[in-house]
Amino acid sequence: MVDLEEIKEKLYDHVPPDVVYAFFTIVGIGALYRLFQPSPKPIPPIKETILGDQWETNVWKQIEGIGDGNAKIENGIFKAMIDYPTSQGTAVALIQQGKQPHSWWDSPAKLKNELVISLDVDQPLILEFQGKRTSSIYWYGTDPRISDIGVLLIGDVGLDYDDPDTTKPHALYVDLWLDIIPREDVHHWQGVEGWENDYHSAFRITSMPNIGQEYEFRIRMDQQIKNALTRWNLKTFTIKTVQIYVEARASKSSIEISKVNIGVP
Repeated sequence: MVDLEEIKEKLYDHVPPDVVYAFFTIVGIGALYRLFQPSPKPIPPIKETILGDQWETNVWKQIEGIGDGNAKIENGIFKAMIDYPTSQGTAVALIQQGKQPHSWWDSPAKLKNELVISLDVDQPLILEFQGKRTSSIYWYGTDPRISDIGVLLIGDVGLDYDDPDTTKPHALYVDLWLDIIPREDVHHWQGVEGWENDYHSAFRITSMPNIGQEYEFRIRMDQQIKNALTRWNLKTFTIKTVQIYVEARASKSSIEISKVNIGVP
C-alpha cells in the first residue's frame, strides 16, 4: 500500500512546500471525484422484442459480377461470408426483416413492432448480440479498404418513406458498427451513388478484435439514433427495417452470429 505521508515528507526535502501542497490537493480532488462519480447504470435485459420470428438472407454487391458471398441460417446461427476484391463501392452478406424505403422490398419477414424513437422522449432501445469473426480478414491491395460487422436500422422520418423517387431523401439509415477496420467512430453522408439519396449516419459502438472469439454484448442504441436525428435536423425515427451484416471493400471475411435481439426493457 502506498504511504502518502512518507511520500509527502520526502518531497518536502526537495520541493518547495507550496508546490507539494498543490500537488496533494490535486490528488485529493481526483480521488474524491472518482469516489463520488456515479457508476454507469447497468443496461437491463430486453423484455419486449421488436423483431419478428422470420429472417430473409441476402448478398448485395454495389458492382455485380465482382467477388462472391453467401448468407444462410443453420440451426439458428447466421453464417455469412463476403469477398469483394475492389475498392469501388462495397458488398454485404446479411439477414433482414421489415420494409425497405422506396417500395423496394416488403416480405413476410416482418418486424413485430415498428418502434418510434423521438428526440424528446426517453425510449431505450437495446441490442443483445452474440457472435464472432470466423476467419482472418484478407485484404486486397487497393485502397480504400474496409471490413465491418454491423446492425443497420432504416427509419421512416416523415419524408414519404415509400416514395419510389431516389433523387431526394426519404429515409434515414443508422448503422451501428460492432467492429470496423480501419477504425472509424462516426460518419455521416447522403446517398449511395446509383441507388438513393437518403440520409446516412454510422457509429462505432464496440469492437471484436480477436478472430474466433465469441463476443456477447448488451448495448443501448437509442442515443446514436437521436444523434443522427439531430445531425439531419429530424424529429422522429420509426424503425421499418433491421439488417445484420458483414461488409467488405477490398477485403474478404466471414462471421457467425448465434444471437441477436433488439427491443425494449
